[in-house]
Amino acid sequence: MNKVKNGKYPVVVITGAAGYIGSNAVVKMVMETDAQVIAVDRRKMKWKSPKKTGKKVVKYQLDICEPELSKVFRIHDVDAIIHFAGDISVPESVSDPMKYYNNNVLGTMNLLDQCRQHKVCNFIFSSSAAVYGEPTKSTANEDDVLLPINPYGESKLMVEQILRACSHAHPSFKHCSLRYFNVVGNDLLQRVYDPYWKEKSNLFPALMRAYLGYTPDIRLFGTKYKTSDGTCVRDYIHVGDLIDAHILALSTMLAKQPMRNVYNVGNGKGYTVKEVIESFERVVGPIPVVEAPRRAGDPEKLIACPKRIKRDLKFKPNFKHIDDMVRTYAKMICVEPVPGAGGLWKEKK
Repeated sequence: MNKVKNGKYPVVVITGAAGYIGSNAVVKMVMETDAQVIAVDRRKMKWKSPKKTGKKVVKYQLDICEPELSKVFRIHDVDAIIHFAGDISVPESVSDPMKYYNNNVLGTMNLLDQCRQHKVCNFIFSSSAAVYGEPTKSTANEDDVLLPINPYGESKLMVEQILRACSHAHPSFKHCSLRYFNVVGNDLLQRVYDPYWKEKSNLFPALMRAYLGYTPDIRLFGTKYKTSDGTCVRDYIHVGDLIDAHILALSTMLAKQPMRNVYNVGNGKGYTVKEVIESFERVVGPIPVVEAPRRAGDPEKLIACPKRIKRDLKFKPNFKHIDDMVRTYAKMICVEPVPGAGGLWKEKK
């Protein structure tokens, strides 16, 4: 990452740094760039700073919705933001929409107000494919009509619109929204552990809970979609590839090179829920599956068209096969058995 003002390397605030994606971002930024990382989250950050970097990461446990956020900007000469913080459960957003508008929208507005006051002009936003709603084509393109069908997607779209308005009012303010799909896998060197995996409703944590016996089964929500096997289709991106895309976008922005304000990040290939379950059973082991009714707010098919980011930023994902993504995720939680020995994956103590 290039030096910025006064010949120093950039100071980057990463919000949502206690979460699965944010913690992967912190570790990858610290280990693979020269940036100074400021990690912010309302929850306790249970990861440890990589030893080789000493005091390179500064942690703040605070809520971006609260006035205390200003402390980060008063103490540090911040150059850029990578904004992951926010609530992410589609079903919860349907049952508790105000939580999503408060945390995802108002929290971002508070963060942007600090950027305005302290002249922070580089902003990478972790958006979502949920802004597309139900795409009318086989793949979602950045210029498609945006019609989110749940409050989570609406909250992400609202933030994108706010960023565009801020940039229009203040031309020096640069922003880029990365719309991604289902994030899976884990750091290849297993430097990150998600302490909240047992609480999440996403498919991969649910598969691990069913395999390890924390739940009796995995629920298959909807089996009558108009897809190859009746289950909904999603595009999966490995978390390491996703963080590479964020770092690439920020590096391009700091270098003042041409770029768009929105990019899809994905593999451009979809898997049905049944195909993901089959992959899990190939890599890890069998799990009981129970069919359940379709959930409100779940679109039938979401696949990214990643041509723009590949062309403009030369982004190239390293993980394309779902089995590899399953294996790196399972290794975060369990000890992998010796190949060929026929043993079970056992949870790490």
